[in-house]
This record gives sequence, structure tokens and C-alpha cells, in this order.
Amino acid sequence: MWQIYTSSVINWKYNHKILEIIDESQHSIIMKKKSVTAKIARFIFRMISGLATIFLADQVLLYAGISGYMVGINIISALTCGILGVPGAALLFSLFALKNL
Repeated sequence: MWQIYTSSVINWKYNHKILEIIDESQHSIIMKKKSVTAKIARFIFRMISGLATIFLADQVLLYAGISGYMVGINIISALTCGILGVPGAALLFSLFALKNL
């Protein structure tokens, strides 16, 4: 009788650990889904802020009459700003400045 009780307790603890592992794995999958959407949201936010910086800087340069350093808004600049944000816009402007030297 004692052995059955001991084995059932061990079995319950074993099953409880399996349930914890399953719960943790489902929790990590949910957390990964949240992190993917958070990464996409951060990418879009950085892209919009970088492209807005490019647009505003282009308008300032156009108003100042400096047309050689203007950066166009295209897929390459959008991806650069999406990955790097506003520093990506600064990188694009510095590359255009180096090209025009």
C-alpha cells in the first residue's frame, strides 16, 4: 500500500512537471508572438520617423536652395530608416554629402 501511494505521488509530481513544461512552452510561444508584433511596430515607428526626418530635411534644403544633398524617399531609404531610425536618415544624408564632394 505504501509503494502505491509513493508511486502515485511521484507520478503526480512527474505529471505536474510535464504540465509546467507545457505551460512554459505555450507561454514562450505567446511571448514570441508578442515580441514579433512589437518588433514590427518598432520597425514601422522607426521607418515613419526616419522618413519624416528625410522629408522635413529635404524641404529645408529646398527652401535654402541646396538641391545637391536632397535624399529621395524610396524603398531603400524606407528600409534604412526602418532598421536604423533617424540615425539612418542621417546616414543617408551623409552618404549623399560624400557623393557630392
